[in-house]
Amino acid sequence: MKLLLLFATLSLAAPLSLGGIADRLSWLFSSSSPSHPKPLSLKPLTFYDPDDKLETDGIASVEFLEWLYNQSSYSLGAIIDNIGGYGSVSEFHGAHWSEPPLVLPGAVVASPSKSDPDYFYQWTRDAAMAIQALVTKFKDDGGTNKNISHIIDDYVRTSYIIQRTDNPSGSFKTLKGLGEPKFRVDGSPFLNEWGRPQRDGPALRALAIMGYMRAQLEVLQWGGYSDLESLVTRYREVLVPDLDYVQQTWFQDGFDIWEEMYGQHYFTAIAQIKAMQQGARFARVVGDFSRADLYEKTAREMIPSVRNMFVDQKNRIVANVPSNERSGIDCSTLISAVHSSIGTSFSSQFGVYDEEAFTIASPEMLNTIQALIQDMSSRFQINKDRIKRAKSSSGLVGVAIGRYPGDVYDGYGTSAGNPWFLCTATVANALYKLAEHYEIQPQNSKLKVHELFAPLVKEKVGKEISRDDPKYEQVVRGLIAYGDSFMDVIREHQGHDGSMSEQFNRDTGYMQGARHLTWSYEAFWTATFQRNQTMKRVW
Repeated sequence: MKLLLLFATLSLAAPLSLGGIADRLSWLFSSSSPSHPKPLSLKPLTFYDPDDKLETDGIASVEFLEWLYNQSSYSLGAIIDNIGGYGSVSEFHGAHWSEPPLVLPGAVVASPSKSDPDYFYQWTRDAAMAIQALVTKFKDDGGTNKNISHIIDDYVRTSYIIQRTDNPSGSFKTLKGLGEPKFRVDGSPFLNEWGRPQRDGPALRALAIMGYMRAQLEVLQWGGYSDLESLVTRYREVLVPDLDYVQQTWFQDGFDIWEEMYGQHYFTAIAQIKAMQQGARFARVVGDFSRADLYEKTAREMIPSVRNMFVDQKNRIVANVPSNERSGIDCSTLISAVHSSIGTSFSSQFGVYDEEAFTIASPEMLNTIQALIQDMSSRFQINKDRIKRAKSSSGLVGVAIGRYPGDVYDGYGTSAGNPWFLCTATVANALYKLAEHYEIQPQNSKLKVHELFAPLVKEKVGKEISRDDPKYEQVVRGLIAYGDSFMDVIREHQGHDGSMSEQFNRDTGYMQGARHLTWSYEAFWTATFQRNQTMKRVW
Protein backbone atom coordinates (compact mmCIF):
# COMPACT_ATOMS: atom_id res chain seq x y z
CA MET A 1 0.00 0.00 0.00
CA LYS A 2 2.85 2.38 0.88
CA LEU A 3 4.44 1.74 -2.53
CA LEU A 4 1.17 2.42 -4.33
CA LEU A 5 0.76 5.71 -2.47
CA LEU A 6 4.29 6.72 -3.42
CA PHE A 7 3.63 5.97 -7.08
CA ALA A 8 0.42 7.96 -6.97
CA THR A 9 2.08 11.02 -5.45
CA LEU A 10 3.50 12.49 -8.62
CA SER A 11 0.30 12.08 -10.59
CA LEU A 12 -1.62 14.22 -8.10
CA ALA A 13 -0.99 17.83 -8.89
CA ALA A 14 -0.61 20.08 -5.87
CA PRO A 15 -2.69 23.31 -5.86
CA LEU A 16 0.17 25.48 -7.16
CA SER A 17 -0.03 28.92 -8.64
CA LEU A 18 0.53 28.81 -12.40
CA GLY A 19 0.31 32.52 -13.02
CA GLY A 20 2.87 33.72 -15.54
CA ILE A 21 4.11 30.29 -16.56
CA ALA A 22 2.34 30.26 -19.91
CA ASP A 23 3.77 33.69 -20.71
CA ARG A 24 7.29 32.50 -19.94
CA LEU A 25 6.96 29.57 -22.33
CA SER A 26 7.35 31.83 -25.36
CA TRP A 27 11.10 32.21 -24.94
CA LEU A 28 11.54 28.59 -23.92
CA PHE A 29 11.01 27.71 -27.58
CA SER A 30 12.75 30.74 -29.05
CA SER A 31 15.26 28.53 -30.88
CA SER A 32 12.75 26.00 -32.20
CA SER A 33 12.45 26.68 -35.90
CA PRO A 34 9.41 24.61 -36.94
CA SER A 35 5.94 25.44 -35.68
CA HIS A 36 5.14 21.75 -35.69
CA PRO A 37 7.48 18.86 -34.97
CA LYS A 38 8.97 17.00 -37.90
CA PRO A 39 9.99 13.57 -36.57
CA LEU A 40 13.20 12.10 -37.90
CA SER A 41 13.23 8.69 -39.44
CA LEU A 42 15.85 6.09 -38.66
CA LYS A 43 15.04 4.21 -41.84
CA PRO A 44 17.89 3.58 -44.26
CA LEU A 45 18.76 6.83 -46.00
CA THR A 46 17.71 6.99 -49.62
CA PHE A 47 20.24 9.51 -50.92
CA TYR A 48 23.07 7.01 -51.29
CA ASP A 49 23.76 6.85 -55.01
CA PRO A 50 25.76 3.80 -56.15
CA ASP A 51 28.12 6.11 -58.05
CA ASP A 52 28.57 8.58 -55.16
CA LYS A 53 28.52 6.77 -51.87
CA LEU A 54 30.49 6.89 -48.67
CA GLU A 55 33.04 4.13 -48.25
CA THR A 56 32.58 2.13 -45.08
CA ASP A 57 35.73 0.09 -44.70
CA GLY A 58 34.99 -2.53 -47.32
CA ILE A 59 31.22 -2.83 -46.69
CA ALA A 60 28.78 -1.94 -49.44
CA SER A 61 26.94 1.19 -48.35
CA VAL A 62 23.44 -0.23 -48.78
CA GLU A 63 24.30 -3.33 -46.77
CA PHE A 64 25.79 -1.22 -44.00
CA LEU A 65 22.76 1.05 -43.81
CA GLU A 66 20.38 -1.90 -43.68
CA TRP A 67 22.35 -3.34 -40.79
CA LEU A 68 22.49 0.06 -39.08
CA TYR A 69 18.73 0.48 -39.32
CA ASN A 70 17.98 -3.03 -38.07
CA GLN A 71 20.50 -2.81 -35.23
CA SER A 72 19.18 0.59 -34.20
CA SER A 73 15.65 -0.80 -33.92
CA TYR A 74 16.94 -3.83 -32.01
CA SER A 75 18.91 -1.61 -29.62
CA LEU A 76 15.93 0.57 -28.80
CA GLY A 77 13.88 -2.52 -28.06
CA ALA A 78 16.71 -3.96 -25.97
CA ILE A 79 16.78 -0.82 -23.81
CA ILE A 80 13.07 -1.17 -23.12
CA ASP A 81 13.46 -4.88 -22.47
CA ASN A 82 15.65 -3.98 -19.47
CA ILE A 83 13.06 -1.65 -17.92
CA GLY A 84 10.74 -2.78 -15.16
CA GLY A 85 7.10 -3.15 -16.18
CA TYR A 86 7.87 -3.19 -19.89
CA GLY A 87 10.56 -5.78 -20.62
CA SER A 88 11.62 -9.29 -19.81
CA VAL A 89 13.34 -8.18 -16.59
CA SER A 90 9.83 -7.81 -15.18
CA GLU A 91 9.57 -11.60 -15.21
CA PHE A 92 11.93 -11.81 -12.23
CA HIS A 93 9.88 -12.31 -9.07
CA GLY A 94 10.55 -12.49 -5.37
CA ALA A 95 11.19 -15.59 -3.29
CA HIS A 96 7.78 -17.00 -4.22
CA TRP A 97 5.99 -16.82 -7.56
CA SER A 98 2.98 -15.15 -5.94
CA GLU A 99 5.04 -12.18 -4.78
CA PRO A 100 5.02 -9.03 -6.92
CA PRO A 101 7.83 -8.49 -9.42
CA LEU A 102 11.13 -7.43 -7.94
CA VAL A 103 11.68 -4.71 -10.53
CA LEU A 104 9.87 -1.43 -9.97
CA PRO A 105 7.98 -0.11 -13.00
CA GLY A 106 10.30 2.36 -14.70
CA ALA A 107 13.45 1.03 -13.02
CA VAL A 108 16.22 0.66 -15.61
CA VAL A 109 18.20 -2.52 -15.01
CA ALA A 110 21.85 -2.31 -16.07
CA SER A 111 21.85 -5.92 -17.28
CA PRO A 112 19.79 -9.07 -16.70
CA SER A 113 23.05 -10.74 -15.65
CA LYS A 114 22.69 -11.79 -11.99
CA SER A 115 26.03 -13.53 -11.58
CA ASP A 116 29.52 -13.43 -13.05
CA PRO A 117 29.05 -10.48 -13.05
CA ASP A 118 25.99 -9.34 -11.09
CA TYR A 119 24.69 -6.20 -12.80
CA PHE A 120 21.06 -6.71 -11.79
CA TYR A 121 20.78 -3.24 -10.25
CA GLN A 122 19.68 0.23 -11.22
CA TRP A 123 22.64 2.58 -11.46
CA THR A 124 21.49 6.19 -11.33
CA ARG A 125 23.89 7.15 -14.11
CA ASP A 126 23.15 4.25 -16.49
CA ALA A 127 19.41 4.63 -15.99
CA ALA A 128 19.46 8.36 -16.73
CA MET A 129 21.44 7.89 -19.93
CA ALA A 130 19.08 5.17 -21.12
CA ILE A 131 16.10 7.41 -20.39
CA GLN A 132 17.79 10.25 -22.27
CA ALA A 133 17.72 8.02 -25.35
CA LEU A 134 14.01 7.37 -24.85
CA VAL A 135 13.40 11.10 -24.38
CA THR A 136 15.16 11.73 -27.69
CA LYS A 137 12.96 9.13 -29.34
CA PHE A 138 9.85 10.60 -27.69
CA LYS A 139 10.70 14.05 -29.00
CA ASP A 140 11.61 12.63 -32.41
CA ASP A 141 8.13 11.11 -32.61
CA GLY A 142 6.60 14.53 -31.97
CA GLY A 143 5.59 13.71 -28.40
CA THR A 144 2.96 11.27 -29.63
CA ASN A 145 4.53 7.97 -28.55
CA LYS A 146 2.42 7.12 -25.52
CA ASN A 147 4.26 3.86 -24.85
CA ILE A 148 7.54 5.68 -24.34
CA SER A 149 5.76 8.39 -22.39
CA HIS A 150 4.41 5.79 -19.96
CA ILE A 151 7.91 4.35 -19.49
CA ILE A 152 9.41 7.74 -18.72
CA ASP A 153 6.54 8.63 -16.39
CA ASP A 154 7.23 5.46 -14.42
CA TYR A 155 10.94 6.28 -14.39
CA VAL A 156 10.13 9.66 -12.84
CA ARG A 157 7.99 8.00 -10.18
CA THR A 158 10.69 5.45 -9.43
CA SER A 159 13.22 8.28 -9.20
CA TYR A 160 10.97 9.97 -6.65
CA ILE A 161 11.03 6.81 -4.54
CA ILE A 162 14.77 6.22 -4.82
CA GLN A 163 15.58 9.83 -4.00
CA ARG A 164 13.81 9.42 -0.67
CA THR A 165 15.37 6.07 0.21
CA ASP A 166 18.02 6.34 2.92
CA ASN A 167 21.24 4.59 1.91
CA PRO A 168 24.92 4.34 2.88
CA SER A 169 25.65 7.72 1.25
CA GLY A 170 23.12 9.49 3.46
CA SER A 171 19.51 10.58 3.69
CA PHE A 172 17.12 12.59 1.55
CA LYS A 173 16.76 15.15 4.33
CA THR A 174 20.39 16.19 3.99
CA LEU A 175 20.42 15.44 0.22
CA LYS A 176 23.58 13.36 0.73
CA GLY A 177 21.70 10.18 -0.17
CA LEU A 178 21.31 11.47 -3.74
CA GLY A 179 24.97 10.67 -4.33
CA GLU A 180 24.33 6.94 -3.93
CA PRO A 181 25.39 5.29 -7.22
CA LYS A 182 23.12 2.24 -7.39
CA PHE A 183 20.02 0.64 -5.87
CA ARG A 184 18.41 -2.74 -5.92
CA VAL A 185 15.79 -3.05 -8.63
CA ASP A 186 12.96 -3.05 -6.07
CA GLY A 187 14.03 0.41 -4.90
CA SER A 188 15.75 -0.73 -1.71
CA PRO A 189 19.30 0.44 -0.94
CA PHE A 190 22.44 -1.48 -1.84
CA LEU A 191 24.25 -1.86 1.47
CA ASN A 192 27.56 -3.48 0.53
CA GLU A 193 30.81 -1.60 0.09
CA TRP A 194 31.04 0.43 -3.11
CA GLY A 195 32.66 3.49 -4.64
CA ARG A 196 30.48 6.20 -3.16
CA PRO A 197 29.43 8.92 -3.49
CA GLN A 198 29.17 9.38 -7.25
CA ARG A 199 28.09 12.91 -8.07
CA ASP A 200 27.18 12.55 -11.75
CA GLY A 201 23.92 10.65 -11.11
CA PRO A 202 21.73 13.51 -9.83
CA ALA A 203 22.87 15.78 -12.67
CA LEU A 204 22.19 13.15 -15.34
CA ARG A 205 18.82 12.23 -13.85
CA ALA A 206 17.83 15.89 -13.79
CA LEU A 207 18.95 16.31 -17.42
CA ALA A 208 16.92 13.31 -18.53
CA ILE A 209 13.77 14.48 -16.76
CA MET A 210 14.21 18.08 -17.92
CA GLY A 211 14.58 16.82 -21.48
CA TYR A 212 11.28 15.01 -21.09
CA MET A 213 9.61 18.04 -19.55
CA ARG A 214 10.87 20.21 -22.39
CA ALA A 215 9.47 17.78 -24.94
CA GLN A 216 6.13 17.88 -23.13
CA LEU A 217 6.18 21.67 -23.12
CA GLU A 218 6.76 21.64 -26.84
CA VAL A 219 3.72 19.40 -27.21
CA LEU A 220 1.86 21.94 -25.08
CA GLN A 221 2.83 24.64 -27.56
CA TRP A 222 1.31 22.52 -30.31
CA GLY A 223 -1.84 21.91 -28.30
CA GLY A 224 -1.25 18.33 -27.18
CA TYR A 225 -0.42 18.70 -23.49
CA SER A 226 -2.08 20.78 -20.82
CA ASP A 227 -1.20 19.42 -17.37
CA LEU A 228 0.99 22.31 -16.24
CA GLU A 229 0.29 21.64 -12.57
CA SER A 230 1.72 18.14 -12.80
CA LEU A 231 4.76 19.49 -14.60
CA VAL A 232 5.40 22.09 -11.89
CA THR A 233 4.97 19.43 -9.21
CA ARG A 234 7.60 17.29 -10.87
CA TYR A 235 9.95 20.24 -10.98
CA ARG A 236 9.60 20.85 -7.26
CA GLU A 237 9.45 17.26 -6.05
CA VAL A 238 11.97 15.52 -8.32
CA LEU A 239 14.14 18.09 -10.11
CA VAL A 240 14.83 20.56 -7.30
CA PRO A 241 16.42 17.97 -4.96
CA ASP A 242 18.80 16.80 -7.68
CA LEU A 243 19.60 20.33 -8.86
CA ASP A 244 20.16 21.58 -5.32
CA TYR A 245 22.47 18.62 -4.70
CA VAL A 246 24.52 19.54 -7.77
CA GLN A 247 24.68 23.19 -6.76
CA GLN A 248 25.81 22.34 -3.24
CA THR A 249 28.37 19.61 -4.03
CA TRP A 250 29.87 20.28 -7.47
CA PHE A 251 33.26 21.20 -5.98
CA GLN A 252 33.43 18.11 -3.74
CA ASP A 253 35.31 14.93 -4.58
CA GLY A 254 33.58 11.71 -5.52
CA PHE A 255 34.06 8.56 -7.59
CA ASP A 256 34.30 8.62 -11.37
CA ILE A 257 32.08 7.18 -14.08
CA TRP A 258 33.92 3.84 -13.88
CA GLU A 259 33.66 3.76 -10.07
CA GLU A 260 37.42 3.46 -9.64
CA MET A 261 38.98 6.91 -9.16
CA TYR A 262 38.26 9.29 -6.28
CA GLY A 263 38.64 12.99 -6.93
CA GLN A 264 37.34 15.49 -9.50
CA HIS A 265 36.14 14.18 -12.85
CA TYR A 266 35.57 15.82 -16.23
CA PHE A 267 32.53 13.71 -17.09
CA THR A 268 30.86 14.59 -13.80
CA ALA A 269 31.68 18.28 -14.14
CA ILE A 270 30.20 18.55 -17.65
CA ALA A 271 26.99 16.83 -16.54
CA GLN A 272 26.77 19.21 -13.59
CA ILE A 273 27.30 22.30 -15.76
CA LYS A 274 24.55 21.26 -18.16
CA ALA A 275 22.23 20.47 -15.25
CA MET A 276 22.80 23.94 -13.80
CA GLN A 277 22.31 25.61 -17.17
CA GLN A 278 19.06 23.83 -17.96
CA GLY A 279 17.92 23.93 -14.35
CA ALA A 280 18.22 27.73 -14.40
CA ARG A 281 15.97 27.88 -17.44
CA PHE A 282 13.32 25.61 -15.97
CA ALA A 283 13.44 27.45 -12.67
CA ARG A 284 12.59 30.65 -14.53
CA VAL A 285 9.74 28.94 -16.36
CA VAL A 286 8.04 27.99 -13.09
CA GLY A 287 8.82 31.31 -11.42
CA ASP A 288 11.51 30.00 -9.06
CA PHE A 289 13.73 32.99 -9.77
CA SER A 290 16.02 32.76 -6.76
CA ARG A 291 17.03 29.22 -7.70
CA ALA A 292 17.36 30.22 -11.35
CA ASP A 293 19.86 32.91 -10.39
CA LEU A 294 21.75 30.52 -8.13
CA TYR A 295 21.94 27.75 -10.76
CA GLU A 296 23.07 30.20 -13.43
CA LYS A 297 25.73 31.67 -11.13
CA THR A 298 26.99 28.15 -10.38
CA ALA A 299 27.28 27.26 -14.07
CA ARG A 300 29.23 30.45 -14.74
CA GLU A 301 31.64 29.60 -11.94
CA MET A 302 32.11 26.01 -13.06
CA ILE A 303 33.04 26.57 -16.71
CA PRO A 304 36.35 28.41 -16.17
CA SER A 305 37.16 26.04 -13.32
CA VAL A 306 36.77 23.05 -15.66
CA ARG A 307 38.86 24.69 -18.38
CA ASN A 308 41.68 25.30 -15.95
CA MET A 309 41.57 21.96 -14.14
CA PHE A 310 41.21 19.32 -16.84
CA VAL A 311 43.79 20.17 -19.55
CA ASP A 312 47.26 18.61 -19.60
CA GLN A 313 50.55 19.88 -21.04
CA LYS A 314 49.75 18.31 -24.42
CA ASN A 315 46.51 20.32 -24.59
CA ARG A 316 44.36 17.22 -24.08
CA ILE A 317 41.44 16.83 -21.72
CA VAL A 318 42.25 14.67 -18.73
CA ALA A 319 39.43 12.65 -17.24
CA ASN A 320 40.39 12.70 -13.58
CA VAL A 321 42.20 14.96 -11.13
CA PRO A 322 44.36 13.58 -9.69
CA SER A 323 45.18 11.14 -12.51
CA ASN A 324 47.02 8.69 -10.22
CA GLU A 325 49.61 7.65 -12.82
CA ARG A 326 47.02 7.28 -15.60
CA SER A 327 47.51 9.11 -18.88
CA GLY A 328 44.23 10.98 -18.43
CA ILE A 329 42.95 9.82 -21.84
CA ASP A 330 39.55 8.27 -21.26
CA CYS A 331 36.46 7.30 -23.23
CA SER A 332 34.35 9.12 -20.62
CA THR A 333 35.54 12.46 -21.99
CA LEU A 334 33.94 11.63 -25.33
CA ILE A 335 30.79 10.36 -23.63
CA SER A 336 30.44 13.78 -22.04
CA ALA A 337 30.96 15.45 -25.43
CA VAL A 338 28.20 13.52 -27.19
CA HIS A 339 25.75 13.72 -24.30
CA SER A 340 26.27 17.35 -23.33
CA SER A 341 23.85 18.68 -25.94
CA ILE A 342 21.33 15.84 -26.21
CA GLY A 343 17.83 17.25 -26.15
CA THR A 344 19.00 20.86 -25.92
CA SER A 345 18.45 23.62 -28.40
CA PHE A 346 18.09 26.44 -25.91
CA SER A 347 18.64 30.00 -27.03
CA SER A 348 21.07 32.15 -25.09
CA GLN A 349 18.57 34.79 -23.98
CA PHE A 350 19.97 34.57 -20.46
CA GLY A 351 23.57 34.20 -21.55
CA VAL A 352 24.90 30.97 -20.13
CA TYR A 353 22.65 28.25 -21.50
CA ASP A 354 24.65 27.15 -24.54
CA GLU A 355 28.17 27.76 -23.33
CA GLU A 356 30.38 24.67 -23.26
CA ALA A 357 33.69 24.14 -21.53
CA PHE A 358 35.08 22.55 -24.70
CA THR A 359 33.16 22.14 -27.96
CA ILE A 360 33.44 18.99 -30.05
CA ALA A 361 35.73 20.89 -32.46
CA SER A 362 37.96 22.51 -29.85
CA PRO A 363 41.69 21.68 -30.11
CA GLU A 364 41.51 20.07 -26.67
CA MET A 365 38.71 17.71 -27.69
CA LEU A 366 40.25 16.87 -31.07
CA ASN A 367 43.57 16.10 -29.40
CA THR A 368 41.79 13.84 -26.93
CA ILE A 369 39.87 11.92 -29.59
CA GLN A 370 43.04 11.43 -31.62
CA ALA A 371 45.03 10.27 -28.59
CA LEU A 372 42.38 7.72 -27.58
CA ILE A 373 42.11 6.25 -31.10
CA GLN A 374 45.88 6.17 -31.51
CA ASP A 375 46.41 4.34 -28.24
CA MET A 376 43.67 1.77 -28.82
CA SER A 377 44.81 1.04 -32.38
CA SER A 378 47.94 -0.69 -31.12
CA ARG A 379 46.66 -1.89 -27.73
CA PHE A 380 44.40 -4.76 -28.85
CA GLN A 381 45.28 -7.62 -31.18
CA ILE A 382 41.92 -7.44 -32.95
CA ASN A 383 42.71 -3.86 -33.88
CA LYS A 384 46.13 -4.74 -35.29
CA ASP A 385 44.47 -7.45 -37.39
CA ARG A 386 41.75 -5.09 -38.56
CA ILE A 387 44.18 -2.39 -39.63
CA LYS A 388 46.19 -4.93 -41.65
CA ARG A 389 43.18 -6.01 -43.68
CA ALA A 390 41.64 -2.54 -43.98
CA LYS A 391 40.62 -1.18 -47.37
CA SER A 392 40.51 2.56 -46.94
CA SER A 393 41.78 5.13 -49.42
CA SER A 394 42.46 7.61 -46.62
CA GLY A 395 44.28 5.16 -44.38
CA LEU A 396 41.81 5.85 -41.58
CA VAL A 397 40.01 2.83 -40.20
CA GLY A 398 37.81 2.41 -37.17
CA VAL A 399 39.08 0.28 -34.32
CA ALA A 400 37.69 -1.21 -31.11
CA ILE A 401 37.82 1.25 -28.21
CA GLY A 402 38.34 0.44 -24.54
CA ARG A 403 37.68 2.65 -21.54
CA TYR A 404 41.19 4.02 -21.03
CA PRO A 405 44.85 2.98 -21.47
CA GLY A 406 45.88 0.48 -18.83
CA ASP A 407 42.38 -0.74 -17.95
CA VAL A 408 42.51 -4.13 -16.21
CA TYR A 409 38.80 -4.94 -15.72
CA ASP A 410 37.91 -7.80 -18.07
CA GLY A 411 34.18 -8.04 -17.36
CA TYR A 412 34.55 -10.68 -14.66
CA GLY A 413 37.61 -9.70 -12.68
CA THR A 414 40.98 -8.05 -13.20
CA SER A 415 43.46 -9.23 -15.80
CA ALA A 416 43.59 -7.12 -18.96
CA GLY A 417 40.96 -4.68 -20.14
CA ASN A 418 39.01 -5.15 -23.37
CA PRO A 419 37.19 -3.00 -25.90
CA TRP A 420 33.70 -1.91 -24.87
CA PHE A 421 30.75 -1.63 -27.23
CA LEU A 422 29.66 1.64 -25.65
CA CYS A 423 33.09 3.25 -26.04
CA THR A 424 33.39 2.17 -29.67
CA ALA A 425 29.94 3.59 -30.45
CA THR A 426 30.82 6.79 -28.61
CA VAL A 427 33.84 7.46 -30.83
CA ALA A 428 31.61 7.02 -33.89
CA ASN A 429 29.10 9.39 -32.33
CA ALA A 430 31.81 11.99 -31.70
CA LEU A 431 32.95 11.83 -35.32
CA TYR A 432 29.37 12.22 -36.57
CA LYS A 433 28.91 15.15 -34.22
CA LEU A 434 32.15 16.73 -35.41
CA ALA A 435 31.01 16.41 -39.03
CA GLU A 436 27.72 18.09 -38.14
CA HIS A 437 29.58 20.89 -36.36
CA TYR A 438 31.62 21.67 -39.46
CA GLU A 439 28.63 21.35 -41.77
CA ILE A 440 26.53 23.98 -39.96
CA GLN A 441 29.24 26.66 -39.91
CA PRO A 442 28.57 29.85 -41.93
CA GLN A 443 29.92 30.31 -45.44
CA ASN A 444 32.80 32.54 -44.38
CA SER A 445 34.14 29.90 -41.99
CA LYS A 446 37.42 28.05 -42.13
CA LEU A 447 38.54 24.84 -40.50
CA LYS A 448 42.06 24.08 -39.45
CA VAL A 449 43.30 20.66 -40.50
CA HIS A 450 43.91 18.47 -37.47
CA GLU A 451 45.91 15.27 -37.21
CA LEU A 452 42.65 13.44 -36.52
CA PHE A 453 41.39 13.93 -40.08
CA ALA A 454 44.37 15.21 -42.08
CA PRO A 455 44.55 11.96 -44.12
CA LEU A 456 41.05 12.67 -45.44
CA VAL A 457 42.30 15.62 -47.48
CA LYS A 458 46.01 14.81 -47.58
CA GLU A 459 46.90 18.25 -46.29
CA LYS A 460 49.40 19.36 -43.70
CA VAL A 461 48.23 19.68 -40.11
CA GLY A 462 47.41 23.31 -39.36
CA LYS A 463 46.40 24.34 -42.86
CA GLU A 464 43.16 26.32 -43.03
CA ILE A 465 40.45 25.22 -45.47
CA SER A 466 37.76 27.69 -46.50
CA ARG A 467 34.10 26.75 -46.34
CA ASP A 468 33.76 27.04 -50.13
CA ASP A 469 36.77 24.79 -50.81
CA PRO A 470 35.69 21.31 -52.02
CA LYS A 471 38.09 19.84 -49.48
CA TYR A 472 35.95 21.26 -46.68
CA GLU A 473 33.05 19.04 -47.72
CA GLN A 474 35.53 16.22 -48.19
CA VAL A 475 36.40 16.49 -44.51
CA VAL A 476 32.74 16.43 -43.50
CA ARG A 477 31.88 13.38 -45.58
CA GLY A 478 35.13 11.67 -44.63
CA LEU A 479 34.38 12.08 -40.91
CA ILE A 480 31.02 10.37 -41.42
CA ALA A 481 32.71 7.50 -43.24
CA TYR A 482 35.31 7.31 -40.48
CA GLY A 483 32.52 7.11 -37.90
CA ASP A 484 30.86 4.37 -39.92
CA SER A 485 34.00 2.30 -39.73
CA PHE A 486 33.84 2.36 -35.92
CA MET A 487 30.21 1.25 -36.06
CA ASP A 488 31.35 -1.54 -38.37
CA VAL A 489 33.62 -2.80 -35.57
CA ILE A 490 30.46 -3.34 -33.54
CA ARG A 491 28.88 -5.19 -36.46
CA GLU A 492 31.84 -7.56 -36.48
CA HIS A 493 31.74 -8.40 -32.79
CA GLN A 494 28.10 -8.25 -31.68
CA GLY A 495 25.99 -11.36 -31.42
CA HIS A 496 24.41 -12.75 -34.59
CA ASP A 497 21.03 -11.90 -33.08
CA GLY A 498 22.02 -8.24 -32.49
CA SER A 499 22.85 -8.71 -28.82
CA MET A 500 25.62 -6.73 -27.13
CA SER A 501 27.37 -7.47 -23.89
CA GLU A 502 29.57 -5.03 -22.04
CA GLN A 503 32.90 -5.97 -23.66
CA PHE A 504 34.44 -8.07 -26.41
CA ASN A 505 37.74 -9.87 -26.02
CA ARG A 506 40.87 -7.99 -27.05
CA ASP A 507 42.35 -11.07 -28.76
CA THR A 508 39.45 -13.25 -29.96
CA GLY A 509 36.80 -10.58 -30.45
CA TYR A 510 34.11 -12.64 -28.73
CA MET A 511 31.71 -10.97 -26.33
CA GLN A 512 32.25 -11.17 -22.58
CA GLY A 513 31.14 -9.50 -19.38
CA ALA A 514 27.58 -8.55 -18.49
CA ARG A 515 25.15 -9.65 -21.19
CA HIS A 516 22.58 -7.38 -22.80
CA LEU A 517 24.12 -4.28 -21.23
CA THR A 518 21.63 -1.45 -21.39
CA TRP A 519 24.39 1.12 -21.75
CA SER A 520 25.78 -0.66 -24.83
CA TYR A 521 22.40 -0.43 -26.54
CA GLU A 522 21.92 3.19 -25.50
CA ALA A 523 25.32 4.21 -26.88
CA PHE A 524 24.65 2.47 -30.19
CA TRP A 525 21.18 3.91 -30.62
CA THR A 526 22.36 7.42 -29.70
CA ALA A 527 25.22 7.19 -32.21
CA THR A 528 22.82 6.09 -34.92
CA PHE A 529 20.51 8.98 -34.11
CA GLN A 530 23.40 11.45 -34.28
CA ARG A 531 24.44 10.00 -37.62
CA ASN A 532 20.98 10.55 -39.01
CA GLN A 533 20.97 14.12 -37.70
CA THR A 534 24.30 14.77 -39.38
CA MET A 535 23.21 13.24 -42.68
CA LYS A 536 20.15 15.47 -42.77
CA ARG A 537 22.46 18.47 -42.48
CA VAL A 538 24.84 17.28 -45.19
CA TRP A 539 22.28 16.23 -47.76
